[in-house]
Amino acid sequence: MVLFDLSVNYQHAPVIAISSAEQNTVPHTAKVIRLLQSLGKQVIHLPDYPGLLVMRTVAMLANEALDVVNKGVANAADTDDAMRFGVNYPQGPLAWGSKLGWQQILTTLEKPATLLRGTPLSAQCRCCAVMPPIIQEPNADECQHSPRAGPALRRTDV
Repeated sequence: MVLFDLSVNYQHAPVIAISSAEQNTVPHTAKVIRLLQSLGKQVIHLPDYPGLLVMRTVAMLANEALDVVNKGVANAADTDDAMRFGVNYPQGPLAWGSKLGWQQILTTLEKPATLLRGTPLSAQCRCCAVMPPIIQEPNADECQHSPRAGPALRRTDV
């Protein structure tokens, strides 16, 4: 079995990260890599690691963004805009969370980390565990780590 890591658009992505399950054979993996390369893709072959690379990173960013919003540091729109324009992401982390599904984000944070460390990555803030299916603004009262540290920062137009 070959697993494909998260990509914004597999068809247009110049690079695709994959991982092979332990029971996979080397020739099978090589065949998949050759196929992807024949389609013009650069292939990054990652070791079999829980949550892979891109999906784990996106899940952590989404969870941290929820934490920021729930602590009143910034609202959801400003948080997404800061990440989109600040680091040139195609979407903000909250938009990613909504697109992928908050349950998927939570699963990605909990299962691999429990396997690796015994403590879920989401233990610091389980905000994505209490997210409604469609989010406008996370509800700070539902997050265990939501002490409001002051007024939310607002975007200023210069």
